[in-house]
Amino acid sequence: MICAGFGFRSQAPFESFLEVLDRLEKEHSTGGPIGAIATIAHKAMAPVFKNLSAQKGLAIIAVHPDDITRQKTPASGVPTGLPSNIMVVQPFSKGP
Repeated sequence: MICAGFGFRSQAPFESFLEVLDRLEKEHSTGGPIGAIATIAHKAMAPVFKNLSAQKGLAIIAVHPDDITRQKTPASGVPTGLPSNIMVVQPFSKGP
C-alpha cells in the first residue's frame, strides 16, 4: 500500500490537501494508487484530515512521534511549490 505522510498546520484548508494529493498521484503514479494518508497521532483526527480520508476513500494512519523520527524516506521526488501550510513526505510503501 502506498501511504502519503502529511505534516500540516491546524488551519490548513481542505483544498490544499486535495492539491497535494492530486500532485502526488500524478508524480508518483508508477508505485500504484495511494491507499492511506498518515500524520502525527495528535493531528490524525483533525476534522480536515478526517474529511480528506472520507472524501478520497483513504485510510488514516496515526503515527506516534517516535516512529516519525525513525522513518526513513527518500528526500528526492518530494513535490516542490506546495501550499505553505502543508508539508508532505515522499509516499512510501507499507507492508504487502
